[in-house]
Amino acid sequence: MTDAPAPDTTRHTKRRTNPLAGSKAPRSRNRKTSPWTPLTALAAVIMALVGTMIGTGHRTPQLGIDLAGGTTMVMTAQGNKAPSTGDMDTVLQIMRNRVNGQGVSEAEVTKQGNNAIEVDLPGKNSSELLAQLGQTAKLYFRVVVDPTTLQLPARTTPAPQPQTPAPSTPSPTGTATSPSGSASSTPSSTSSSKASSSPSSKASTPATPSGTATSTQHRVADSGLKDATGSGGSTATTTPSSTATATASSKSTASAPSTPSSNPSSGASAPSSGATPAPSASASAPAKAPDGTVKETQPSDQSVELYETIDCNHPPTNLGSMFAANQFAVGCDYTTKVPYLLAPADVDGKDLSSASANPVTAGGQNQFLTGEWQVDLSFNSKGAKDFANVSSQLVGTGGQFAVDLDGLVYSAPTVQQPITDGNAQITGNFTQKTAQNLADVLKYGALPITFNEGNVSQISASLAGNQLSAGLIAGGIGMVLVIIYLIAYYRGLSIVAIASLAISGILTYSLASLLGPAMGFRLSLAGVAGLVVAIGITADSFVIFFERLRDEVREGRTLRTAVDHGWVRARRTIISSDFVSFLAAFVLYEVSIGTVKGFAFTLGLTTLLDIVVVFMFTKPIVTLLARRRFFNDGHPWSGLDPNRLGVKKSPGIRQTIVDRRAAARQGSAEGMEA
Repeated sequence: MTDAPAPDTTRHTKRRTNPLAGSKAPRSRNRKTSPWTPLTALAAVIMALVGTMIGTGHRTPQLGIDLAGGTTMVMTAQGNKAPSTGDMDTVLQIMRNRVNGQGVSEAEVTKQGNNAIEVDLPGKNSSELLAQLGQTAKLYFRVVVDPTTLQLPARTTPAPQPQTPAPSTPSPTGTATSPSGSASSTPSSTSSSKASSSPSSKASTPATPSGTATSTQHRVADSGLKDATGSGGSTATTTPSSTATATASSKSTASAPSTPSSNPSSGASAPSSGATPAPSASASAPAKAPDGTVKETQPSDQSVELYETIDCNHPPTNLGSMFAANQFAVGCDYTTKVPYLLAPADVDGKDLSSASANPVTAGGQNQFLTGEWQVDLSFNSKGAKDFANVSSQLVGTGGQFAVDLDGLVYSAPTVQQPITDGNAQITGNFTQKTAQNLADVLKYGALPITFNEGNVSQISASLAGNQLSAGLIAGGIGMVLVIIYLIAYYRGLSIVAIASLAISGILTYSLASLLGPAMGFRLSLAGVAGLVVAIGITADSFVIFFERLRDEVREGRTLRTAVDHGWVRARRTIISSDFVSFLAAFVLYEVSIGTVKGFAFTLGLTTLLDIVVVFMFTKPIVTLLARRRFFNDGHPWSGLDPNRLGVKKSPGIRQTIVDRRAAARQGSAEGMEA
């Protein structure tokens, strides 16, 4: 019998290896972004905004009329019959486009009753804009008339009288070279300028029978229209094109129209000089204006007298309403203040469909930008027909076609070719700004209703200051109440919430200051209300995050783990809540006007900033604080006290398997004793 082998009592040890050793893939999956990364990015954004605010000098937000004072005007439609709802809506839209532009401002245009418009404009210089707004009523396209062809007397404005030249001195008349309208102009010298008996300082006209051409504001371009609005006068020049070019001279140019009494040859040669004569009364059928009325064939005594005496530096405020569409009118150049005598209207501004400023291209198939700008016009069927008629008549005559807006001539181009398709271009040495200004005048100039200026009232700065103080006090009270609640309920975590509110305030203030000059944003009392509401929205995000964090701690997680798990749960809720708030603000902004629009804008802006602050500041700061013993050990003033949260173990102590088994055995023993 053999003995059984003794059991092996040798203790075998097994080498414990780290399963993650040598494997970098899991480590890369668990790699987390450092909390310092979003904090650094946020600090850079704040420094950029504050630096821009200080560098540009825009250190305070622009205020609305209820906070900074301003002007209010009520305009009433002329006539006893109330205008139609459609016309009133058109007026509202046009005026809102004028005062608000493409940005956000606190200018408010509202309809009062069925025949009145109320306009509220903030700021010290708002009265000038209101005056422009009230005067703007009618836009017409009129032919510029050479007054010398009408045998008008010399203008009576006193000026230094030049010496009368000797009879042998030739008159500076233009010489017609071909029946096609081509004309060669003899550049007038100093002596030829003195041949005019009319003072040159005010008697400059858009086209002179002598053919004298001064430097133009806009150069000739190969398009339907070329702008010949006068600029600062300089030496006489001649346009080297097949079409005679009549240009408006400035006050300093000594090329005034010669009158029949002082220069008979001027009147005789007028038809061949390329100037636009007045409509003749010998037409087979009476010509009609766009409104269907019969055009005047000769200017009235009122228009003649006004042309002789008008001071375009201070024109009458009712200049645009003094003459009907079928009458001769007087206009003043918007830039050079040169007077114009204008024929009855040929095209009504209401027949203009669109006007836009666009860059000029050249190069055929390989097009490129020339750096110049033009204004593109498009007319409806009636306007296209009227424009085709007048453009065909003006081709080859050098006559100008003026854009007359309530007595102000914004442009007076010459016609280069017939325009029969209803699409025209005004070209010249426009800049982007001047081209856009002219397009805005054309697009927003014609109102379907003529208004009387009503009551104009000023809102004092002191009253506005009181309202601003009341708004700031209300916001301050709301902020204090939120801070008290945060301290009482969240204790140490309230530091994070208060700091987040401060960061949000800095971002909001800097953006409000920069958006004023950038897009016309003005902070109104309603906007201040939007900021107060935003305090609650931002605080709500903190509450969501902190409560999710506490829930994770109650479940036994350590604070560091609870921050990550709680953030994942809170993030979805915060985004959903802010999305709903932003959507409501967006809809309110789109459908509202005036101060309500300002409330919606500030609400939407602060809602977006809440997302930025929570993601780039609040969460990273909480992650950093979770590494501190004060919070990690659950200090009573940390806001994470385990006794208050109902946690038996401190969130700073990890519960091991041994602890769990010991707790289970203790629970079993207590059950057996019971």
